[in-house]
Amino acid sequence: MPIGFGAAALICVGGWFALPPRVRQAPAAADPTPAVTLRPDERASWIRSTSASLGLILVFIGICLFVAGISAVALITTNGRLWEITLVPVILMVFTLATFTWHLRVDARGVDIRSAVGLPRFRFPLDDVVSAEARQVDAFSEFGGWGLRWGLNGRVGIILRSGEALEIRRKKGLALVVTVDDAAAGAALLNGLVAQRSVIK
Repeated sequence: MPIGFGAAALICVGGWFALPPRVRQAPAAADPTPAVTLRPDERASWIRSTSASLGLILVFIGICLFVAGISAVALITTNGRLWEITLVPVILMVFTLATFTWHLRVDARGVDIRSAVGLPRFRFPLDDVVSAEARQVDAFSEFGGWGLRWGLNGRVGIILRSGEALEIRRKKGLALVVTVDDAAAGAALLNGLVAQRSVIK
């Protein structure tokens, strides 16, 4: 165990120094995506799904096999007395696998973003939305990797790749960034729904 912890510490320190310099800089705020114009009685919704790439899934499968091998060795060497130690990596792997596919919905009820199994889930009404924008993100330099991440400048990221992403700024919570195709349409509709709601009020 000391060797394992020592190796992990060295990898973490090495990874920190390998990060590009721009990781330590907060991204500049961009203007919201122009809103779709909606009449007070008009309804619209935007539904999309986003998934991790095959390469990322294969890497995760490799990690799972490695952890399974370590767990098997631990069970064999202890004659099954420490079977409980296998529960933690199994739970973590299931949780991680669940965050490889997300479903997004934007409509008059607000924003609903959930993983393939329903949890984790981000759900908030239009009243909590300040604005939305479509932007390009760099998974490693802005969020330090892939998955459910905490990034710079008070943002939470559902980052499955680098590239097109939807960023939602909120009144009462952290800004949320999701890498998804057709982000511009989602941002425009969300801004339009927020504007429509303010007119109705």
